Amino acid sequence: MLDILSQEKYCYVNEMGKYVTSRKIDERGVCMPQNTQKIHYQGKPIERTEHPHIVKVQGVASGEPIILGTRIMVRTIIEHYQLGSSIEEILWDFPHLTSAQVHDALSYYHDHQQEMDGLLAQATYEYWNPRLTKRHRGDAQALS
Repeated sequence: MLDILSQEKYCYVNEMGKYVTSRKIDERGVCMPQNTQKIHYQGKPIERTEHPHIVKVQGVASGEPIILGTRIMVRTIIEHYQLGSSIEEILWDFPHLTSAQVHDALSYYHDHQQEMDGLLAQATYEYWNPRLTKRHRGDAQALS
C-alpha cells in the first residue's frame, strides 16, 4: 500500500493472532516493527530477518535462526524435510507451529542455503566424531 501524500509504503501485518494495523516498509522492502524500540526475547535482543517468522537471538540455539515465538531452529525443520517428512507431517510433529511458519523456515533455507548447509553439516556425527576423539585422546594423555 502506498500513502500518496507522504510517498511511504505500508504493509498490514497479523502476528500471532493479533491484528496490527499498519507498519512502514523499510528500504529493503521489509515491514518494520511497530515501535522503534529494540525487541527482546527473555531479555536478549532479537535480530529480525527478511522472513517474518524467522529471527536470530544471541544465546538462544547458539544464535541460529529460529521460528519467532519458539525455540525451534530452522535447521530442525530442514532436517525433518530432508529426511522425507511432508509439511503435514512436520505440522503433526510440531502442533504449535502454523503452516506459514514451516513454509517460512523452508523459504529461509532456500534464501540462505550456504549458511544453512554449514549449520546442517555441523550437526552431524561425521563433523563431531574427529573433534571429540581428538579431545578424548588429549584428556587420556593428560591423565597418564
